[in-house]
Amino acid sequence: MNRIPALYAGPCLPLLLTCLLILCGTTSARAAQDAWKPIQESLIQNEKIVARDAQKTRAIIRREGNDLRKQLKTLTSAIAKGKTHLSAQKKEFETLLAKEQKARLDLEEQQEDIKTLETVVRTSAKDADTMLHDSLASPAFPERNKTLAPLLDTDHFPGFEDIKNLLSLFMHEAEATGTTSRMKAEIVGPEGTKIQADILRVGAFTAVYHLTDGRVGYLRTNTDGSGWIAVPGSLGSSIEQGLQHAFTAKSMDIPLDISRGAALQGIGQQKDMTEWLRSGGLLVWPILFVGLVALLLALERMLVLGRQKITSPEKMTEILALAGTHQWEACKKICSTMSRVPALRVISRALEAAGSTKDVLEATLEEAILREIPPMERFLATLNVLAAIAPLLGLLGTVTGMISTFQVITLYGTGDPRMMSGGISEALITTQLGLSVAIPIMIVHHFLQRRVENLIGDMEEKGTAFTAAILDGK
Repeated sequence: MNRIPALYAGPCLPLLLTCLLILCGTTSARAAQDAWKPIQESLIQNEKIVARDAQKTRAIIRREGNDLRKQLKTLTSAIAKGKTHLSAQKKEFETLLAKEQKARLDLEEQQEDIKTLETVVRTSAKDADTMLHDSLASPAFPERNKTLAPLLDTDHFPGFEDIKNLLSLFMHEAEATGTTSRMKAEIVGPEGTKIQADILRVGAFTAVYHLTDGRVGYLRTNTDGSGWIAVPGSLGSSIEQGLQHAFTAKSMDIPLDISRGAALQGIGQQKDMTEWLRSGGLLVWPILFVGLVALLLALERMLVLGRQKITSPEKMTEILALAGTHQWEACKKICSTMSRVPALRVISRALEAAGSTKDVLEATLEEAILREIPPMERFLATLNVLAAIAPLLGLLGTVTGMISTFQVITLYGTGDPRMMSGGISEALITTQLGLSVAIPIMIVHHFLQRRVENLIGDMEEKGTAFTAAILDGK
């Protein structure tokens, strides 16, 4: 070893050591191989078992994989069918939803129609109820109110039978309107007591009674239409005689009362002029005084202005011809004979300045016209003031009457309208009377004012023409 050159000592040393280790390992490996051989056989046996188990596992996996693929295919097909079914169900749902919406709209329309029909039926029932209460034929047919009762019940929905009954009532009333019947029944007589009477009904708007003592008269129905009540009031001899003849069959002419007794009641409740004026309160008398003064002034103005005439064209032509030739005396003579013509009176005064200058002549003419105007317009301003005062007094009476009405309401409330009628009458009557006085005064004032304007226009026109004729003749 010591002979080995140093050059090779470094690289060969590891190789030598490796060889030594291999020799030692080979010896020990044989010994180890003998020790590990049972272990190796056990491992090989285990490997075979694992291989068999792995093969079985792979077989199970393949089998289960095939089953899962079949199930997947089945589920995929089921999902596809489900989607198709879902799509069909969705379309059917949308169709049903549209049908439901349409059905809802139809139902709402039908409900509106039903409500409208119900309203019409109930309104007709109320009209029929009013008609039966006012009809003079109702006391003879008391069962009609029972037939109408269900329709007047708001909790009861009217059915076809109810509508049929309502139509039957209208038809029955129409038939009763066209028939005449005679019967004996109990009425409330003129004295307010019940009494048997002979009744003659003409249609559904006139019914008359005949008592055993010979008295006759018209009938009206009570508030619910279940009985007849004698209408108070004097009929007059001719009407009473006509009713007597109708019951004794001496005449077929029957005096009808289409107002069903309201006319007779109204006649009995009418007030004469004095009572009507008294119900208007104290302010009625100032309004009447205003009307009286206005009447006197209007009559005076009508008499005065009615006597004033408009100049005739022929007479004015004659005067202008005389003025053109300076025949002043002839002009004065014509004017003096027609003193009711204001224009000729103006010309007569203008003749006094016939030889003067134009300014003097025009001033004289203007002065003559101004002198004629005040007598014509006298009391016209007063009439205008009276026409304004009358409605103001009526308005004052209205305010006074309403104050009285509110005082009554404050003390007693609104339960009894008759207690408020005094103030209301005062309020309405004074206004009516004030307007009734003011309107004629305004009309008369306008007529008189137009009359004065026409006379003034005639004076100005004829005076200007006369002045022009004088100036042209110079």
